[in-house]
Amino acid sequence: MFPDITRDDVFRIETPRLWLRWPERRDCAAIRAYASCFAVADMTSSVPHPYPEGEAERFVAQVRASNSVGKTLELVIEHKSSRHVIGTVLVRFGQDQRPYIGYALHPDFWGQGYASEAAKALVDAVFLLTETDAMTATARSDNAASHHVLTKLGFVAQAERAPFVPVRNAVHVLTDYLLRRADYHAAYGGAMHPLTWELPTNGLEWAGAA
Repeated sequence: MFPDITRDDVFRIETPRLWLRWPERRDCAAIRAYASCFAVADMTSSVPHPYPEGEAERFVAQVRASNSVGKTLELVIEHKSSRHVIGTVLVRFGQDQRPYIGYALHPDFWGQGYASEAAKALVDAVFLLTETDAMTATARSDNAASHHVLTKLGFVAQAERAPFVPVRNAVHVLTDYLLRRADYHAAYGGAMHPLTWELPTNGLEWAGAA
């Protein structure tokens, strides 16, 4: 579970080119723009295609509810200069209680390092804010771009599997990945131990990080 600091919609993360923040209703048109692209949906196991009417609104409501109780940290990727939402990056806790990361990006922004920039920022946040010893990820085995993002961050391929994906009505060959905290710390100097968040004792109100 994520700490209280992430459970308020003022929480956001800044990178050199991006803001990562909670989705809002005003983002629905931008979310539809990339989620409705078959090239994007086909690489996921959850985004339906064609993208149904009202799905973006449902998605925003679901994400906000889940973020607010610390079950997920799912953020839209907003381009700083244009202020356009160009994708999503998320962390959810899997059945093994290890957080797994995923991301989706509008095709117009592929190949420019945005997915790596957003994913690294969220990995940093996870190791800083939680006690997890490792993170996981999964990518279609034929998704070379996603494999590049994950291996660049230090994720190590574990095994392949071929589950049936109901939303695609097809079998996908997937590669599972693992990133250990100690390995990430050695490579990037990230948090070796999670931060301990405490309410201030000097009378000041609690302020979330940006």
